[in-house]
Amino acid sequence: MKSIINYANGLVLLGFFAFLPSAYSMSTLDGLKKMVNNHLTYLGKQQALELSQAQVLVKKASFLPTLALTANSNRDHEFNQSSFVTSGVVSLNVWRSGADLPALSAAKFNLQSTSQQLTSSKFTAERQSMSFLISAVLQEQKLKILQSTLENRQELFNIAEQRYKQGLIPLQQHIQAEVDLENAKAQLRDGQMAQKSRLAEIASLLGNSDIALDWPWQDYFKSSSAKNLLLKKLDKDTRPDFQALAINVQAQQELLTQSKRLFFPTVDLSVARNRTASGSYTQYDTSAQITLSIPLFEKLSDYGSYKEQVYNTALANYELNQMDRGIAADFVAKKYSYEQGLIRVQGWDKLVQKEEKNFRAFLLGFKQGRLNYQQLAQEQDRLNQTKLLAISGMEGLHLAYADYCHALGLSIFSCN
Repeated sequence: MKSIINYANGLVLLGFFAFLPSAYSMSTLDGLKKMVNNHLTYLGKQQALELSQAQVLVKKASFLPTLALTANSNRDHEFNQSSFVTSGVVSLNVWRSGADLPALSAAKFNLQSTSQQLTSSKFTAERQSMSFLISAVLQEQKLKILQSTLENRQELFNIAEQRYKQGLIPLQQHIQAEVDLENAKAQLRDGQMAQKSRLAEIASLLGNSDIALDWPWQDYFKSSSAKNLLLKKLDKDTRPDFQALAINVQAQQELLTQSKRLFFPTVDLSVARNRTASGSYTQYDTSAQITLSIPLFEKLSDYGSYKEQVYNTALANYELNQMDRGIAADFVAKKYSYEQGLIRVQGWDKLVQKEEKNFRAFLLGFKQGRLNYQQLAQEQDRLNQTKLLAISGMEGLHLAYADYCHALGLSIFSCN
């Protein structure tokens, strides 16, 4: 019986170590950076930025004249004559009541706002990628705890079995040790299966799952720089989400100015140079035309566009004011979460060390026959719970760090 159990345990341990790669081609931090750069939200906003750049170019081009070259051939069958006419036309908008200038300014503001949105979308990508990858790191740490538990349960079972054969403990304690051992093996297998699924998702995002899963900022959190980060103050000018809304208000105000000026007359200039050839006869002539257009009634399209822009401007102001009112409270909350996370992690590290020392004392007492199996099993569970709370605190601190950096208007990669 003992040899069969030992053989089964050996297979579980072999499966666990086979599951862990011996070397990694990518660190956790490098994997996180790659995941952020491949994030669809971030990539989509990059395309939006290119669109805004093209829109600025279009608005600049509206100040340029248009050139056209036409040619047509006519034949009069009655007189058996043909003619060929070519024309070159230059058209220039002389005056649109200044509507083109605010349109260009709005396009430039929109480009600046989109640039800020790109940075903000990168922050979103960082937060989502951090959450996903840190959950994989957390599961990896849980596997280590389960592995350690299995090794301890195996040792305790061997001792319990030997004592049971010697008649030193009752059958119930022997059965408890066996059940706890089987439960530890099942928990490890379940953890491995969950981690394999998570690694498959990582591979779909990074191209492979050959990545080291450890806490990327663990050493930083133990340094004085982590505490010094709390000294930084909120500056709205560094917040890309706030700046994107503020610049968007300026863009909407320029568009409102444009929509007002479209009610006024426009002046256009057109100059044409014509060449007419008919048989041996060739004639050149030049014509110029100035057009004054006064909008009297255009089915209320201009008025409708103006009213729509009034509401768009009001909405942009509302969104800015809404963020302005909540940005300070949001900053304080995220700063507090980060500060408490630092305190919690430091406290749990010390608590884990104390509990590990206490468990070793219990284990020695059990080996010497001074403690029964139930007492040691309870202490093992207490140690595992302490370790789980410690790694859960480290996970929470990483996420709080990301939130606090973004509240400062900084990337997680440059915040420290």
